[in-house]
Amino acid sequence: MTTVNIVLGSGTNAVIIETNKVEEIQSNQIISITPPSNTTLQDTLVVDLLRVQIRFNVDGKILYADRTKFRNLMSTRGLFLMKYDAEGLGPGNEQTFNVIFEKFQITEVPRGEHDQGLDPKYLTIKFSVLKAESYESS
Repeated sequence: MTTVNIVLGSGTNAVIIETNKVEEIQSNQIISITPPSNTTLQDTLVVDLLRVQIRFNVDGKILYADRTKFRNLMSTRGLFLMKYDAEGLGPGNEQTFNVIFEKFQITEVPRGEHDQGLDPKYLTIKFSVLKAESYESS
């Protein structure tokens, strides 16, 4: 079942995403460093950058009429708002945060007479955004 649970942007530039799948991925930013050494034994140092990156990968659909707004929003070089209703509870229950676009894909599926269950008013989309947060050193 399709759920309307993501709104990207705000005001007249807002785009409603009817999602099929939302993946929230959190990853700890870690790097490995192998110091140069003249011996055969080299210890690798693991450095925790104390940053957790939160990424959302979304599969869904948008209205065909929102194609240009979606493309323009995703092509911005800055932050934009994302309202995410993870629980499906409706307006007022969304988490709202700033995101920055990572990548997107728009798929147009031909609407032939053999296509079943496809609505010609919609485009299939996939996109990935990173949650933008301020980090303070502790």
